[in-house]
Amino acid sequence: QDDDFILLRRMDRLSVQSSLRKSSPNGNTQTLLTLEAGCEDGHEIESPSLKRIRQSFGQFWKAYQAAERYEYDQTIGALRERHLQTIQHINRLLLSDPGDMGSVVKGTAKALVEIAGYYRIELCLVSPLRDKIQTVASFCKDTAKNFTFHTECKLKDGFPEKDWDIAKWVAIKGKTVSIRDARDDSECSPCVDSANAIKHGMKSITVVPIKLSEALGENAEALEENSEARGVIHFEREDLDIPSQKEIDLFEILAGQI
Repeated sequence: QDDDFILLRRMDRLSVQSSLRKSSPNGNTQTLLTLEAGCEDGHEIESPSLKRIRQSFGQFWKAYQAAERYEYDQTIGALRERHLQTIQHINRLLLSDPGDMGSVVKGTAKALVEIAGYYRIELCLVSPLRDKIQTVASFCKDTAKNFTFHTECKLKDGFPEKDWDIAKWVAIKGKTVSIRDARDDSECSPCVDSANAIKHGMKSITVVPIKLSEALGENAEALEENSEARGVIHFEREDLDIPSQKEIDLFEILAGQI
């Protein structure tokens, strides 16, 4: 192992393999090149050849990392911009009819789909007494697959934690949960209604707490006062894949701003 690559050699009766491997920016280790010396005497690939290959791939790897960082910045930067546009739209809704919060909430769910670019959204709020959580709005890009059921859970019902609905769990714990496949009963913890997940064509889902602390920066007093979840937002990516941690971080901030 040197500063740039891990050099792996494997010998068996028929061949010797030398592979150049490198950790990519996302943390995964990828094989860049495998050379095989088809010799029966067990001679390894000559060091000068490997040195030249290592130098060439060092230049290639720097270019690859730069391209991957650029793509990442473009993707996350575009998502951040769509989030900003969504907040601006919600502010306009509030200014246009501040007395009709029902329309504002429905418009928020719609904006998260049409402007922020998510596939499906469900907004749930905790009651002022913090005794239940229920759906207040939902919207789907495919209107035929909009939710036909509504979340309504008591937060103080005495049921064991393993039986809590995902919205209830996130509201009480104040932590985001991502489920890779909501259709699979064996994978879902906290609980997800897999029958409805199948019916509505769900796959990966993420439920994020709505906490003012996420939007208030680092003011310790404000964070303490506003650390409880006021509700949750269920969201699904347009490709139905599980979001990256950076996407979740951005959505948690967006939820706090909402």
